[in-house]
Amino acid sequence: VFVESFAFGSLISAVDPVATLAIFQALDVEPVLNMLVFGESILNDAVAIVLTTTVVESGLPEMAEFSTGEQIGHGITRFCAIFFGSAGNST
Repeated sequence: VFVESFAFGSLISAVDPVATLAIFQALDVEPVLNMLVFGESILNDAVAIVLTTTVVESGLPEMAEFSTGEQIGHGITRFCAIFFGSAGNST
């Protein structure tokens, strides 16, 4: 029950500011503010995806052979790939 609850909570906790970014574009706000909000959105999404998948995968039998440190390292690697991939894809 804990794994499912934690996965659901981490998935729901990400707030996507699409409406805010659309309003910023319509109002032609300062580019730095738009970049900050967009960067925060990418960070939130990456954290939510990594937390959800890491928690769900931690319950799988094949992950039982990995130590806690290896699982944390796997999560950090996945976070960097998703975060930098999202940032690179948006440019």
